[in-house]
Amino acid sequence: MGTLVCIKPDGTEERIEAKKPDYEVLNRLVGGYIERVRVRYEGRIRDCYVNEDGFRLTLEPNEHIRSKLAGVFEHYQGVILGNGVVWVP
Repeated sequence: MGTLVCIKPDGTEERIEAKKPDYEVLNRLVGGYIERVRVRYEGRIRDCYVNEDGFRLTLEPNEHIRSKLAGVFEHYQGVILGNGVVWVP
């Protein structure tokens, strides 16, 4: 068992209990095709799922996820758009 933590661009978080990261649930939470990135969340490196079509869909930037990425990749200069879903086992 674990938790999917959906972090929205405005910084709000929604927690969903899950047995594992299910593709259909992740797809619904990020609003499309998913891409996995690594983030630092609660002091550990975790999997985070984001929408891989964020630019095409003109999703809002998510600085909350980007800052967590910077904790893993110090010089990360990319943009994360839309919701990010962190898997916490």
